[in-house]
Amino acid sequence: MNSDNPINSCQEDKFGFQPYAEILANTIDDVTNLPFSIGIFGAWGTGKTSLMKMIEDLSTKKNDIKSIWFNPWKYDQKEDLWHALIQTILSKIYNENENRNVGKMATELARQTTRSSGSNS
Repeated sequence: MNSDNPINSCQEDKFGFQPYAEILANTIDDVTNLPFSIGIFGAWGTGKTSLMKMIEDLSTKKNDIKSIWFNPWKYDQKEDLWHALIQTILSKIYNENENRNVGKMATELARQTTRSSGSNS
């Protein structure tokens, strides 16, 4: 019996996803024309999160690529969703940045987005 919890690396791959994860990780690493998007679709329980974790594992080991995990299902309204996404990104920048000036800028941007989140734009 398999767990419903996603795996975190290629070493845990029991479904044969590694070749696909490697192709997608290499594609992401080689992209020069931005913006760039990849969609991963599948029914519940088919391993989408595990595949994404494997791609993340391969990309962060190969290059200094940062990733941010965000769960949009936790938010009911569009404004809350965008605000939470921005806050998540800025929090990641602040927490992982050794340059405190960048961290201070992220904190200030977070404050500004908090203040402006009540307005309709």
